[in-house]
Amino acid sequence: MKKLKTFVAGLAALACAVSMAAAQNKDLSPQQSKDQIKRLEAVIRRSSRAASSQVRAEQAIVSARRTSAPSLELQWVGEKSLPGSVLGRISGLARLKSLSLPPISDTGLARVRNLPSLESLQFAPCRGGSAAMTARGVRALKRFPKLERLEFYDSCLGPRAVAALGEMTALTRLSVTGDPSGFKPGPVPFQKLKALKMLGLRQDGIRDAGLAGLPSSVESLDLSEDPVTPRGLRALARLPRLQMIILSRDHLGARGLAALAAVKSLQVIQADNEAAGFGRGLHFLKGLRRLRQIGLTNDGVKDSELAGLPASIENLSLTGDPITDAGAAALARLKGLRSLNLSGTRVGPAGVAALAPLKRLHCLQIDDPRAAKVLLRSHPHLRIPVVKAGGGITRDCG
Repeated sequence: MKKLKTFVAGLAALACAVSMAAAQNKDLSPQQSKDQIKRLEAVIRRSSRAASSQVRAEQAIVSARRTSAPSLELQWVGEKSLPGSVLGRISGLARLKSLSLPPISDTGLARVRNLPSLESLQFAPCRGGSAAMTARGVRALKRFPKLERLEFYDSCLGPRAVAALGEMTALTRLSVTGDPSGFKPGPVPFQKLKALKMLGLRQDGIRDAGLAGLPSSVESLDLSEDPVTPRGLRALARLPRLQMIILSRDHLGARGLAALAAVKSLQVIQADNEAAGFGRGLHFLKGLRRLRQIGLTNDGVKDSELAGLPASIENLSLTGDPITDAGAAALARLKGLRSLNLSGTRVGPAGVAALAPLKRLHCLQIDDPRAAKVLLRSHPHLRIPVVKAGGGITRDCG
């Protein structure tokens, strides 16, 4: 540790020496000297950041070992992977349950051993110059006996590595985000994951045919920014336990909601930034008797379309939709509504006052909290999230 700190401090002196040497080189023109100095200084800055990052990583590991911390997050800013000497120091943290790592290679992963309590493992996005994990590395994860949650973000996994994930039958939660090159055409290779409950496939290029590979145990599914169609969504009805689906920028339109109406087990629908006309399909959801929560952020939902919302809704978000006071009044029929987000809408004090019949409402989020205060007399326990001066929410309905 002390050697690394000394190295970091010495880089500044080295930068000065290199700059002076380049400036005194008479074989170079003034412009060439400047260019060489800039290149050398850039190399030194990268080395300095990597060395500082290594120091912080080692300090985090020492702290986790001293305090028996249940979680550990290591960050790395170097061009290459975190050194194996640092990764090796993670081994033996017997009480560690959650570990977040920068992208590492199979060789680096082999240095991480003896974590008997590890339940959750996350990998940060890969970058240029960092080695990607292969199928061999994925299979090596089986040596962690309690591992049940695995998350990859822009991980650069190839098809073989993704296929190897399908062999980890103990997983209950799996997320592979932003890795379209890892999925071959056809069903995703996860049929054997019979214990899997949560599956994230955001930005993975998943098409309708890929959904045939989902295990029937899945309860939560994220297909955001994947090229699925209403036909593919309709096929999700074969998943008897599916309770939550997340969609974003899938451009499904009203037909997408019509397709989801076939999935009778749904309790939560989160659909953000969908195509124009999406709200016209809300009336298709009236047959979903278990539906309790709908998120419709920036979906262009209009006042006249709110009549299609199922009466069973308890949590509703209309953030960024062009809803007015008339639309708020239409929500008064949702007697079970407990949480309502109207941030970014056109609802004012008159619209808020129309929500008075909602006796179960305990949280109202709106750009102007003063407008929400008109309900405090009839709803003394109403939570009104605080809004920053710039408009950002500091506390939401939770």
